[in-house]
Amino acid sequence: IWPLPQSWTSSNEVVLVSPSLSFQNLGFQSQILKEGFVRYSSLIFSNCKAETKHEEPKLPLDLLKVLQVELLSNEQTISLETNESYNLTISLDGTAKITAVTVFGALHGLETFSQLVLSEENCNFRIEGVPWDITDSPRFPHRGLLLDTSRNYYPVEAILRTLDGMSYTKLNVFHWHVVDSQSFPIQSLKYPMLSEKGAYSQEEVYTKQDIQKIVNYGLNRGIRVIPEFDTPGHTYSWGLSYPSIIACPNAKPWTTYCNEPPCGQLNPIEPSTYDLLEGFIGEMASWFSDDYIHLGSDEVNGPCWLSDPSISDWMKQHGVVSISQLLAIFENAAHKIVLKNNKKPINWEEVITVHNLTLDKDTLIQVWLGVGSILEVVSKGYRVIDSAYENWYLDCGTGNWLDGGKSWCDPYKTWEQCYNHNPTDNIPTNLQSFIIGGESCLWSEQSDSTNIDQKLWPRASAVAERLWSPLATTGNINAALPRILQHRENLVKRGINATPLQPRWCYLNPGNCDIIDI
Repeated sequence: IWPLPQSWTSSNEVVLVSPSLSFQNLGFQSQILKEGFVRYSSLIFSNCKAETKHEEPKLPLDLLKVLQVELLSNEQTISLETNESYNLTISLDGTAKITAVTVFGALHGLETFSQLVLSEENCNFRIEGVPWDITDSPRFPHRGLLLDTSRNYYPVEAILRTLDGMSYTKLNVFHWHVVDSQSFPIQSLKYPMLSEKGAYSQEEVYTKQDIQKIVNYGLNRGIRVIPEFDTPGHTYSWGLSYPSIIACPNAKPWTTYCNEPPCGQLNPIEPSTYDLLEGFIGEMASWFSDDYIHLGSDEVNGPCWLSDPSISDWMKQHGVVSISQLLAIFENAAHKIVLKNNKKPINWEEVITVHNLTLDKDTLIQVWLGVGSILEVVSKGYRVIDSAYENWYLDCGTGNWLDGGKSWCDPYKTWEQCYNHNPTDNIPTNLQSFIIGGESCLWSEQSDSTNIDQKLWPRASAVAERLWSPLATTGNINAALPRILQHRENLVKRGINATPLQPRWCYLNPGNCDIIDI
């Protein structure tokens, strides 16, 4: 099972599973659950030919014909506080039942059940280790994956496939870094010029209908979709349609004015900056149903702002002596816009670790500059999402796309490295509750739909188990090895082109390719 459940008991008996297994919804009714039944029936019995699917095996063993699912509540929306727990029992008499507080816990139970069903040729399906009694719930409530769709565009189908992969690993947050300096692929109805001039092409955009499809697809798989509109840095593409709101557009040398080309930052003293933000964020808040909107705020560049005479003169006139003070003005206004739309903000860590701003404690802070930042941020009373680049940046290790040397975040993050990182390491016990989870991140300078599966999977699965499963039972990398090799096989069977981790011989001969601690 991947990720490993919180607790379970099992034995050594076998129960056969009918290829015409039916799913029975007890308690509260749910359209999300009904769709889950259809989806998992297809996943479990995908290799069973239609003409033989209803033939029951004539073997002297108990036959599992019905999976019962009991929902204890009618909750159909997902949030940071959603109860995702479930209990799964499979008995020797051929009965099976999932009990869950919410439909989202039930979906996790269906995923676990699907992994227990083993298949052979001729539509023979079985579950080993019966009786099973699994009690499961996540270690952290925020278990995410970040995808950057600005530097390179991803078709909607690639995003939906990624959401499928997330559901197979019990990840529950799709952090959608939608726009950046390189392109603006969201097709706003209120500000259509943003994508007309900012997208790579009018075929490489996400419409309102696309966004609704992605949000609903995620909801039906227990996944929250949180959009990120990175501001005030990383905003050159905004200025292609609204040049008055951008400082240092495409300034040279770029190494002085931004972290990668093209440069450009929102002008924090220009009133029209906030007019556009208020209208755009308001529109997006109605398109994305989650409680949170990510405002970015990483890599704010001082020389960019100071190179604009209108900004530097304004700072002198108003006694603003630092970039941090200027950023505080912007963040105060941006947060008010988010809160006005009944959303809560998320920021990258620099607002705290570099600029030492004072923000509302409801603000979530995403750490990326290193594991050392986690303690600094939680010590100031903020809740943290861990994305420390040393362990969970999945784009690293493929070379620097600007100078041909090593990437800034070398080396490549192996699945072992992803798996061995624990967000609560070196955090005092009384502060560990401030860590709400983490995210693996795929920045897309060198990724698009042609290699997304290989970049993400199964390394994102290693992060998923670390965020779901108890640390006490998942500390041994070699105990995890045969399970992640099987998990990778399952992903491939389900249409996810996950990267092989070892020669297939190792999968077929477990215990012979254990990881050596060098």
